[in-house]
Amino acid sequence: MTQTVKWLLLSGSTIMSFIYAATSPSVHVYFMQLVSAQTLAVANIIGIGLAALVHSTISSARDFYHKWFLLIVVIDVTCFWIISFFGLEWPTIRFLGFSVLSAVSTTLWVMVIKDSINRVLSGRTLTNWQAKSNAFELYGAFVGGFIAIVVPNMNVEFCILLQCISNMLMGITDWMAYKKLQGD
Repeated sequence: MTQTVKWLLLSGSTIMSFIYAATSPSVHVYFMQLVSAQTLAVANIIGIGLAALVHSTISSARDFYHKWFLLIVVIDVTCFWIISFFGLEWPTIRFLGFSVLSAVSTTLWVMVIKDSINRVLSGRTLTNWQAKSNAFELYGAFVGGFIAIVVPNMNVEFCILLQCISNMLMGITDWMAYKKLQGD
């Protein structure tokens, strides 16, 4: 795996971890007061059921998911923006929409990236990569969490906009890395 691919993968996920750690406290506090425990439970059940179905198709449809990876990312990013902003008016849509999105397109997105990395790395090299990638994400989240403490109660619309931008940025960096990994 080239240095370019490594930095593409690390930058997208680290920035996303940073943004989410910085903005999620404000977003969670805001939305949790707008939905019932029952709505959250329904969203969790839907997400778990769909994730189980998607995971059970991975071995049989792996090539299909690789073939349509760009479309999966575009759908995920587009739906993320739509759900995020419609969710401002209708919080139930946010919870239900994200449970479906996370279970389907986000799961497939992550699977295709991991599959592509596993194709070029194995053994200790793969373990070292995973440790480095996790460390970068955790450092990003650590700094973002500190920002959330220093700047509490951020504007929810601004937080959601940042989350959408970070999701889109990660989509771009993952797509670029994926294309380069396919060439390795």
